Amino acid sequence: MIEVGWGTVNRAVVRTAERRLRRSHRPRAALIQETTALGTSPDPALVARLLNQAGIDFVLIGAHALAVHTKEPRATADVDVVVSDVALAVKALRHIQPRTRILDLGDEVGRRIATTGGVELVDVLHPTGGVRGQLFQHRQAVTLDGEPAFVPTLTAMLALKWLAMFSPSRSALKQLQDKVDFLRIIAVHPKANIPAVARLVAKASPMLGAQLVYDMGEYRKTGDVRLFGSSDPNNDG
Repeated sequence: MIEVGWGTVNRAVVRTAERRLRRSHRPRAALIQETTALGTSPDPALVARLLNQAGIDFVLIGAHALAVHTKEPRATADVDVVVSDVALAVKALRHIQPRTRILDLGDEVGRRIATTGGVELVDVLHPTGGVRGQLFQHRQAVTLDGEPAFVPTLTAMLALKWLAMFSPSRSALKQLQDKVDFLRIIAVHPKANIPAVARLVAKASPMLGAQLVYDMGEYRKTGDVRLFGSSDPNNDG
């Protein structure tokens, strides 16, 4: 089981703590713990602990899962989690901060826990459709500050990022970030099994599965990312 060690704080919290540290003689760990409460995002270790206590099966996705595969944590606004039971998970998580509200995203998506001001805290997602529906079969165990949790396997994480690059519901800026994230994972895992990733992608989109094989073949030959993730898998430049 991988010990992630990034379960308590995100980068924004660390920066706040370090600013305070320069003006204080208190231990750095105590300052980080104190400033965690100032952020809007709950730490993923707390989310995992509450879900474990409620007996809810789950897989963390998003930036916290990405950090496992890139070996580098990244600040994020919320915690994204796919759960076995959305209603029970919301009940377990809704008191994670005072004065929260629940936004219903629909039966095929899930629910969002947000502050009363609308700041997202946790996206609680159904394991339905495409790669998300396969995550309970494609996950690996980690610990977040000693708390057991699951994140997608390398294959599933790459598949999620590849599909996100083409999702019509995501902005162009987010799609570009997904592309960068995909390449960051590949940089750490250059021998990733792309055919296995493509088979998982094909469960949601056979066309995008084929494009992944083509684009990664070109990328591994040339290192050129200018056409990487283009809309036409037969585009040979």
